[in-house]
Amino acid sequence: ANSYLPGVPSQPTPSPIIAGDVDSAFKTCDFVSSNTCYTGPQAHFYMETQTSLAMLDDHGGLEVHTSSQGPTDLRKALAMAHNLPSHKIVVHSRRCGGAFGGKLTRCWPLAIAVSFCARRFRRPVRCIQDRNTDMV
Repeated sequence: ANSYLPGVPSQPTPSPIIAGDVDSAFKTCDFVSSNTCYTGPQAHFYMETQTSLAMLDDHGGLEVHTSSQGPTDLRKALAMAHNLPSHKIVVHSRRCGGAFGGKLTRCWPLAIAVSFCARRFRRPVRCIQDRNTDMV
């Protein structure tokens, strides 16, 4: 899936996991093999790409449909971005499954962008990212 991104600053090299008394455990073994294994960081690879639809409601607020696992936090982010009270923003998220945590905050930039366009043009705006754009 090409989801491994070497050299990405936001994906630091993990620390080694050290637990227990390794030397004592090795003394009881019939055979010991020593080697080093490295695994690189992985990006969340969810089933559906990021998608957002934003529109104005009849009372000057925003209605946003998005594929988010954290609609409450997204609502707070939208309120801050638009300088609107939270009660003026409704976020809908239906059946977001198979995201493995990747849709908690990664949906925010797209949802905020389409919401600004919806307010600017005073009409519904939708954006569906393709897989390559979404994984950047």
